[in-house]
Amino acid sequence: MVAVAEILAAGHEPQGPYPGLADVAWPSVHLACGEPSQPTLSRIRAGQMCCATCGRAQGAANRRRDSDDAVAVMLAAGFRPTTEYLGALHPWPSIHVACGRLVEPALASIEAGGGCRLCGLERTAAAQTIPAEVAVEQLRGFGYEPQEPYPGSSQGWRSIHLECEEVRWPRLAVLKAGLQGACTSCGNRRRTEVERARVVARYTAQLRVLGYEPAGPYVNAVTPWPVRHLECTQISPVRAAELHMTSVLCRACRTTGFGYADAAVLYLITDGTAHKVGITGVHSQRIRRHVAHGWQVIKVWQFTTGAEARIVEQAVLTHLRKELGLSAYYVAEMMPQGGATETVDAEEISLPQLWGLVEDVREAVASVFGDDREGAAPVRVTS
Repeated sequence: MVAVAEILAAGHEPQGPYPGLADVAWPSVHLACGEPSQPTLSRIRAGQMCCATCGRAQGAANRRRDSDDAVAVMLAAGFRPTTEYLGALHPWPSIHVACGRLVEPALASIEAGGGCRLCGLERTAAAQTIPAEVAVEQLRGFGYEPQEPYPGSSQGWRSIHLECEEVRWPRLAVLKAGLQGACTSCGNRRRTEVERARVVARYTAQLRVLGYEPAGPYVNAVTPWPVRHLECTQISPVRAAELHMTSVLCRACRTTGFGYADAAVLYLITDGTAHKVGITGVHSQRIRRHVAHGWQVIKVWQFTTGAEARIVEQAVLTHLRKELGLSAYYVAEMMPQGGATETVDAEEISLPQLWGLVEDVREAVASVFGDDREGAAPVRVTS
């Protein structure tokens, strides 16, 4: 078998059948060291012949260097080793000749340009030390008034945050570095204000889709919110959390018995002379009454609530009347079953155009209401 020949040629004796895929480990024994191995044919073909044990040993050998050379490097850098060399990455106890202290730098760190850690800390501290009066002015520049003497740039400094007038313990070094040293209370308040503005904007957009505008301050989603009906200018209280449940918010205009919280449908029908859109409950006989008067059902859209259907219907009618300038084709006397106000001349707009308008409105309304409402797939209905 070709696979067996390849793994034997690489120095591994398989301990089971070929797993079937070149990227799957094949339990074997590495003949060079006698240790269990898990080679794959893809690695062997890429030139990786040894096992993990031999690989680690080879890597350690490659990193190991002559002890005399290592000592020479340390001495040249100003360090006198006090123990045997164990490897380039191992901490190596040494005396830093310049300061006389015992430190433990690794040879690799020294070769990379490192030095005495203790001397480095002292230089950093000296560079960061500033006069107390300068520190006070810097703290005030960040909006804090100190309440105790300057404790050092890395220590918490009892202060009053002037924006919120609360006691805080900022660290000057953190403030100057631009890290997370700002006042937590103020940061939380600003995030809350941003989120609140986003929520109010979303609910306001929903109101405008329904034909209303805010008439008072928004408190929260369940507190009654005064809104003005643009059609009749009357003000009614509504709860923002319930906007997706009803489209008739105005108490003065709420005269219909239509179930806004119940499942409903929006329908498109035609009698050949006029087209009509309308809404009705899922158990209503309204569509059947239209059919009995000679109308043909073209399309029916299902909605989880009557409010959803009402929103789309009113937006479609507004577009027909105001944007396209199309008036109702029939008057009430010509439609004894009702619904004349939602008709339109069949010669002014085709069924595909009206159908497409409903689809576009459904998508536009859904984009405003987001997760508050669910659009349903259109369903073909026959009489």
